[in-house]
Amino acid sequence: MAASPKGRLADVNQEELAKIGPKIDDILSLCLASLDNLRDMAFKFQYEQAAEKAAYRGAETRPDPMTQLTHVLRRMVDLTLGTARAVYDQTLLEWRRRKCEAETDSSSSPSGSSQSMTSPEVLRNSSVEDFAEGSNAWLERGSHLSLLSLEVLSSVLLAHHFLRQGLQRYMLDENVLDYLEKVFDMERDHELCYFPEAFKTECMRLIANLTHENVEVNAALAERETFLFNILSATKIDEENPGMVEWAEFAIRNICESSPAARDKIQRLVPQSITEESRAVLGDRCNYTFTSSGKVQLHTNKSRMN
Repeated sequence: MAASPKGRLADVNQEELAKIGPKIDDILSLCLASLDNLRDMAFKFQYEQAAEKAAYRGAETRPDPMTQLTHVLRRMVDLTLGTARAVYDQTLLEWRRRKCEAETDSSSSPSGSSQSMTSPEVLRNSSVEDFAEGSNAWLERGSHLSLLSLEVLSSVLLAHHFLRQGLQRYMLDENVLDYLEKVFDMERDHELCYFPEAFKTECMRLIANLTHENVEVNAALAERETFLFNILSATKIDEENPGMVEWAEFAIRNICESSPAARDKIQRLVPQSITEESRAVLGDRCNYTFTSSGKVQLHTNKSRMN
């Protein structure tokens, strides 16, 4: 293949492209079957793909393959990030509505609160083929779409090493951090009702890929202190979700490597206390103190002699 001054198409990550293709097909199929703006986004993607192919077909000069690849990957970002946002916004509306209904029902009926919130099992087993926006079937479909969209966004950043920084900046310009910050501020009940188990882990994977060797992204993250601390908190050991911990550690490492501001904020953090779980483990065997640098010192209690 012809070399390009902006990288070579031969260096594309074929493994990631092989993952992206079927997922984009699934996303388009699900969006086109919807009755809302998801369908509009799918139509837009298909139209732009077809229009660019037609333009290149009629051109006298051969189009640059790397430019073509960049355009396709950006369209994938538009489709998947737009889809993920739309699903989050709709689930937030539904969660708030059902929460209000639960509070109203609980004040009038002892059993009302147990029936008002829709559990994940009910969403998965919905037999009503009504895909109107906000319906149970729509929300079930949205759960799957969210996960697929996040997987594609991460794969897009891995598709070609030369294009990675440009795509990171493109996602930053498209306000991907706003979306991810909302996700990590989401209440636990909202997450359990409407999103799959691996959802936040996939979000953290995207953060790790976004922050890889990109000063602009990490500088933007450093300005979002709450979000930064949420990422840091995710590094806490979690035997049930080791993937989240691993990606959070990658993200923090990436952020600290290229953002002095973020590194300074993290270094200035000091522990305020230890968790109840840690206190239970220590029991009466140890006391603890914090040094001026924030390190924990344990002091073993001597057993009493009879």
